[in-house]
Amino acid sequence: MPIPKIYRPEEARKLLHMGRNRFYELLQSGELKSIRNGRNYLIPEPCLAEYIEAGMVKKAGACNG
Repeated sequence: MPIPKIYRPEEARKLLHMGRNRFYELLQSGELKSIRNGRNYLIPEPCLAEYIEAGMVKKAGACNG
């Protein structure tokens, strides 16, 4: 089983083209899954992909309805 890439919040935030406040809201709410390492967040690549896919499904549903 390959080890997934793990992003620091700043890296993941830039990939999502998202503001800092909104990004941390997602982490704190659990909408974007992450790992806590003390006070730091780490975001595994599969969690980032899951968040992106969920967002695409929501947007596609809105366009079809």
